[in-house]
Amino acid sequence: MKFNLYLKDKKAKNTLLFFYISESGERIKISLGVTIPVAYWDSKRNEVKSSYPDYKLINDLIQNLTNKIKERFFELKALYPDYLLKELKEEYDKDLKFEKNKVGDSFNGLMNLFNLYIEYISESKSKNTLKNIKAVKKHLINFNKNYPLNISKIDKYFVDVFLKYFISNNLGNNYFFNVVKRIKTVLNWGLERNLHDSINFKQISFSNFIIGKDEIETFSLSIDEFRRIENLELDEEHLIHIRDVFVFACLTGQRYTDYKNNLHRDNIDGDFWNMKQDKTNSIINIPLNSKAVSILEKYDYNLPIVSNQRTNTNLKIIGRLAKIDKPVTKIRKIGSKIVKTIKPKFEFLSFHDSRRTFITISDELGINPEIIRQISGHKTYSEFKKYLHIDKKRLTDESKKWENV
Repeated sequence: MKFNLYLKDKKAKNTLLFFYISESGERIKISLGVTIPVAYWDSKRNEVKSSYPDYKLINDLIQNLTNKIKERFFELKALYPDYLLKELKEEYDKDLKFEKNKVGDSFNGLMNLFNLYIEYISESKSKNTLKNIKAVKKHLINFNKNYPLNISKIDKYFVDVFLKYFISNNLGNNYFFNVVKRIKTVLNWGLERNLHDSINFKQISFSNFIIGKDEIETFSLSIDEFRRIENLELDEEHLIHIRDVFVFACLTGQRYTDYKNNLHRDNIDGDFWNMKQDKTNSIINIPLNSKAVSILEKYDYNLPIVSNQRTNTNLKIIGRLAKIDKPVTKIRKIGSKIVKTIKPKFEFLSFHDSRRTFITISDELGINPEIIRQISGHKTYSEFKKYLHIDKKRLTDESKKWENV
């Protein structure tokens, strides 16, 4: 990138100063908002001449502003290496827009900050992410009724009182952790854009919480349970559709939003489904075995996907009909209280269990874990491991291998 300064109107007595950026034959200009006395401008040195009374003050201001712009453009270039200069300016202008709309240290200011963040991510993040941020905002509105909030009040002490609100509403610890994490994300985003000045939220450390985060429980189908659902005789068409979509998901291991938004005939290339995951923006290639291809062909590559809620409701019916009824204990923590729920397995069945099933059965079949992770799109092994369920039968069978030693 090359940088230079130009006067807007060289014939005027005083004129605005523009900062020009050029790269690969493309050029953009940004107003510095500084008025320059034309007669005292040194175009070779790009500064006000020392004969002007306030030359040092103006030159320092110009240096400060241009350094900030350069720094931000280099940051944007690193974030978006394929962007044209015009596109980088659009991102820069977004930042500038938010800087001019600084929120106050009040509850309204906190809500405005959330609104700005929602607007900012609305085009780039999944609907699920937007839904989660809006849910956090709703919790803060309810919490504010009894505990008046502003941005600077969100600190390590806020967390203790906020936890009591979660416990009183019978909300689990894992959800509490995720909500606090999202609050920190929004506040950090606002601080980076000079929308507020508080750094109190940075005191919040998850390692110092008075509660511990639960291990995420995994519910996946065994090979036998998967076969029972796959081969189940069904009369009702809507149940057949949901079963087929679920089986396809067990064979391919993706999220509901990717089946709904990113599964099209034009991104099927032979025996591969090539797509960009909604949640992570990762481009992945999912191999399609003969079972998966036959399901796609059955529906002419247009799977009959209904809403997630309707899918989950009907999966419980399918699970009951397939006799997926082994008693399962779900353990949840609400504060320090442990809540155990024992139900037949089908009552816990949801579409996301297809992703867990794909990972667990693939591992049991001996597929290389790195291959499984590449297909599922998990970026870290620790996140991937949460989806891997090893039941007691498999533990017993594996440990019996010692008998051959």
